[in-house]
Amino acid sequence: MLLFTLTVVITFSVKSLYGLIAGAKVLQFSAFANVFKSFFESFLQVVGLMIFAVKDFL
Repeated sequence: MLLFTLTVVITFSVKSLYGLIAGAKVLQFSAFANVFKSFFESFLQVVGLMIFAVKDFL
């Protein structure tokens, strides 16, 4: 009985550890995606402003 409980606890700990690692990777990826998205959006805004300015200049 004790061995069974120990096995369950160890298995659960390993699984939760894997879950934490996977969660951290997902969080890292989403944070990177958010940074990339905001960078891309500001880049598009700058390009749009440049096109607007050049269009007015021409």
